[in-house]
Amino acid sequence: MIKKAEIYAHTDNSEKGFSIAMRAANIALMHSVIPLLCQAIACIANILNDMEEYIAARELLDAIIPQVCTIYLFYILSTNLEKRHWN
Repeated sequence: MIKKAEIYAHTDNSEKGFSIAMRAANIALMHSVIPLLCQAIACIANILNDMEEYIAARELLDAIIPQVCTIYLFYILSTNLEKRHWN
């Protein structure tokens, strides 16, 4: 989905690309797939930059990066605790 959004963004159909990237980010967030969430957010920020919405892109990244880091840290900690429990 993210590649599809990038293709739409590069073919001057930014609105369609934005919509697809938002759906991809939502799916990645619901399933806690952090690498895909990061790619989707980066795609959305790039599309916003292409649309000359620089402030919105910056605000998006400022808002989402701490949340992604928290989710990723929780994932790492829970994985390590699980491994210690089984050893």
